[in-house]
Amino acid sequence: MVCASAFAPSGSALPAKRFRPDWLLVGLLAAAAFLLFFHLGQRPFWQDEAETGCLARSVLQRGLPYAYDGRNIVSQEEGREFDARDGCLWRWSPWIQIYAQAAGFAVGGVNTTAGRAPFALAALLAVFWVYRLILRHFGDRSWALLAASLLTLSVPFLLIGRQARYYAVGTLLILWILDAFLRDWRDKWGPWLAALLCLILLFHANYLLFLSFVPTALVAALLVYPDRVLNKRTMLLAAAAILGVLPGVLLYRVGRQSGMFNILLVPQNLMLYFADLCMFLLPLPVSAVLLWRWRRVVTRRVLPQDRASGSCSFAPC
Repeated sequence: MVCASAFAPSGSALPAKRFRPDWLLVGLLAAAAFLLFFHLGQRPFWQDEAETGCLARSVLQRGLPYAYDGRNIVSQEEGREFDARDGCLWRWSPWIQIYAQAAGFAVGGVNTTAGRAPFALAALLAVFWVYRLILRHFGDRSWALLAASLLTLSVPFLLIGRQARYYAVGTLLILWILDAFLRDWRDKWGPWLAALLCLILLFHANYLLFLSFVPTALVAALLVYPDRVLNKRTMLLAAAAILGVLPGVLLYRVGRQSGMFNILLVPQNLMLYFADLCMFLLPLPVSAVLLWRWRRVVTRRVLPQDRASGSCSFAPC
């Protein structure tokens, strides 16, 4: 038998595998882009968006978000968001959303469309990254398309994705953290550095989101992926993340905001979050099916053998 490559011209290589776009994904992203960007600037900024917009204009003028421009003061909390002794520098909420909106203003002018465009783009990237995350780590194109489709058709996601606030940016950063976690970060520093950077950025997107996501994600990882968590690099990541967010803790004066850390509100908030979860994300019939399918996780503490099921089993439990 003669090898076919023997007839190839001297110095030539076998044809490389051509890139084939997933046209279903392309169509899905086109639909998501339409739903996220159509008439994006039709409505005026609502209260919190307008607050961010005023601070974004300050960034364009002075480089930093100041609550006072010489004539007007930006405040919804009776002036607790800043201190006049340092020029009214904004300290109430993290700055990523302010700088993202400032970038939109710098490109498209000071208007509602330009102010919301960076956040709608982050929401569109989140749809793509859901597809990429599932396809890359679980190898199932059908599930990847289904997950991205469900996110695209989620009305709450579309509503928050079109707003000039931290919601879409936080969603995208969490997806990047999960992507980095599922990569081989025990042997490679690239995923480890990506996880660290995204954790720090998540804090600067919204530190309440950071404080709620990190502990629950750690518990879930210990239940489903103990081999990925119980190692020295995890401890190093935790230490580096704490050092990385410490300047932000001081900058934003975390803990001094009135009522944000009231322990008595935790039970009430848990009830509200559970109700929202059942209404908008995980209907009760679906929860019942998942609980029955993974009942051994609850009754016998036996985790599913396949990683795909394991990654989902902690959610309804």
